[in-house]
Amino acid sequence: MKFLPYKLYLNEDEDEDEYNDLDSSSINKKYWDDGRGAVGGIFIAEDTGRILLAHRSSEVDFEPLTWGTWGGKIDKNESPENALIREIKEETKYNGNYKIVYLWTFTDKKYNFKCHNYLILVPFQFYPRLNWENDNFKWVEWGKWPYPMHFGLEELIKNAGQSLIKIIELIKQKQSNMHESIDMPPAIVQVVSTTSPKTYNITNEYILAATLWKEARGEGERGMQAVMNVIMNRAKGDFKKAKDIALASKQFSAWNNISNPEQVALTFAKQVKNDEQWKQAIKIVYQASKGNLPDITKGAICYFNPKLLHPSWMRSMIKTTEIGNHSFYKPNNTIKKKKSTSMREEIETQDLNQITIQKKSLVGDGIWEYELKTPKSYLRYRYEPVARIFYLDNICTPKQEDKNKGYAKSLLESFFRLIKKYGGVLDTGPYTTSGTSYIKHVVERLSKQYGVRIVKGNYD
Repeated sequence: MKFLPYKLYLNEDEDEDEYNDLDSSSINKKYWDDGRGAVGGIFIAEDTGRILLAHRSSEVDFEPLTWGTWGGKIDKNESPENALIREIKEETKYNGNYKIVYLWTFTDKKYNFKCHNYLILVPFQFYPRLNWENDNFKWVEWGKWPYPMHFGLEELIKNAGQSLIKIIELIKQKQSNMHESIDMPPAIVQVVSTTSPKTYNITNEYILAATLWKEARGEGERGMQAVMNVIMNRAKGDFKKAKDIALASKQFSAWNNISNPEQVALTFAKQVKNDEQWKQAIKIVYQASKGNLPDITKGAICYFNPKLLHPSWMRSMIKTTEIGNHSFYKPNNTIKKKKSTSMREEIETQDLNQITIQKKSLVGDGIWEYELKTPKSYLRYRYEPVARIFYLDNICTPKQEDKNKGYAKSLLESFFRLIKKYGGVLDTGPYTTSGTSYIKHVVERLSKQYGVRIVKGNYD
């Protein structure tokens, strides 16, 4: 079982001013650093099997206006259980009977941070009396999740959901031994340790939703969906790139001359949170983030209102459809492309797997670091133009469900085609000689297939 990496909740003790001075980007990157850690809890009602979720108010600094669980920081000289009891009282004012069941603990040794997580069983659904941290609540069936969700709730559903589902099934079956089953300690108590907590920022979704709202709220939900389709088509389906697409210079007028889009988006989200078009925009962005947003533009990457202008670029593109007052266009792939002259252009002509190339930084005397990337895998290498030496540093398919499906192999083949194109040689360095033997034979086979010579440097 995998467990939830919690980040910073709202600080509630005498150090509050310190955290209020942080901007949103700083808050997203750190835990409380005093070693006391945090506690989190999720309510389940025994009469219905429903889950109580909290809607974070616009007053909190970290991921406001999202749905999540309940919890906060552990105070001085306080146990996790006592901290949870205090948080239940402060955030819900609930004074009935309840039962606390330990679930799991997240640990980040690098930052000396822990978050203890519990299930809170209550006999009946109740109406919490909220403090300023939350402005709404909702009892929901498992799977009927509201949006947008706090990243913690999403990770909880994804990684610890099976344990909670079993408890809900017991509740709904009305088994007499439910409490005895729940009281049994887990067979294995797991502690997760990581030095690279998940980076997620709800302001990215707010930026995208604001883009849709400002560009096409008058076009209705379908018109806003089409704008999101254009953004995703430009990002080649990678939602992680969508925010940067929306903020690109002179692409979407909502962000022209805006130097602090994250803060502007957060402020705007608070102002229009009850607007129906805004709620539709948030829903569209959420669907896109999950890969569930149909493309109604037929692959378009540009659009305009023909009643207002006729841009020159439309002559080299193909019209795909009209949605509301907007006409949508995509590149005309029948036009013969000029011969590639750069490394970036060379790799993009072989874009069978949506390969992109990024020149990252100068890492040595005349040696540059690059990254080839697809939605499924990436390959990092260095290149020394004078000697035409390519150094293979790393190749990886991050998600477990994508492994052993040929994504890394396909990317590696594109890498060898690139080396051959530039008449280079490959120095595999320590990568294939110090424990990563599973890829060594693949590299040797591809070097013969593409006629690329492998050289060996001197490594300690």
